[in-house]
Amino acid sequence: MPVPQLAMRKESVSISVETFNIFIEIDGHGPFIIMTHGLGANSNVFQTLVDVLSSRYTTVRIDWPGHGHSSLSRSDRKVTVASLANIIRGTMAFVGCDKAVLVGHSAGGIASMILAAEEPHRVSALAVMGAGRTRANQPSVRTATLALAQEVRARGITASGFLDSRVAHNIPTSSPALSRVVLRAMTGTTNPEGYAQMCEALCDDSHADPDYSRIRCPTCVIGGVHDTISPLGVTDELVGLIAASGTRPQCYKLNTGHMMTLEDGQGTADAIKQLLQIAGV
Repeated sequence: MPVPQLAMRKESVSISVETFNIFIEIDGHGPFIIMTHGLGANSNVFQTLVDVLSSRYTTVRIDWPGHGHSSLSRSDRKVTVASLANIIRGTMAFVGCDKAVLVGHSAGGIASMILAAEEPHRVSALAVMGAGRTRANQPSVRTATLALAQEVRARGITASGFLDSRVAHNIPTSSPALSRVVLRAMTGTTNPEGYAQMCEALCDDSHADPDYSRIRCPTCVIGGVHDTISPLGVTDELVGLIAASGTRPQCYKLNTGHMMTLEDGQGTADAIKQLLQIAGV
């Protein structure tokens, strides 16, 4: 008797969370994996992972407000890091999962760690890549990030020199050229106001680090050897903070800059597959 094949879900939809219209992409079948990107990217940054994981898992990719196909608030509400965590919650409610694996890159990793710390019972495993901590209490980083917000508002995202400098800051010349082409395309279509609001959210006084010791699920922290945005020192710092829960995270250091999924998709996928095996998901 033939074994029935499970239907592969493939869906793109916009949902309302708070006052934002959020675009999500759903692929595959099985346990849920929620994927969130960083500043100036979109859900396409995870395409390599979707190709690898969607045969066994339901992958759900989120575009942050003002990024990809998601719009900014219908009111005057600004993007905050708290709202990013709420968007993950709203997405989980929409797809009907009480518990999920969270995979977050950069700002997405920050939001994922907040949810994992605030509601540990809802996160079965956590993978963060190029993640950092609040910039509110880092004066030099805060000043530089706010200057970036001011520049993109004044000049636009595709202004001469701006886009190329952002790509170069994220991806070293030693990485595959295609990774820079893909990032340039993603950043170049980002809403300048969405980019600026994300910069400001990462620096805002309302953004405080979570209690990392409350992150109790199996976790992996992925850093890039050449990452100048979230250097390996930050990777090690996060590992130590989360280890205070009693469970030390797996730590992977890839030969990449900040955009691990674009620069080394296989290495990133291997780390996440090992995490899923450890978590028994």
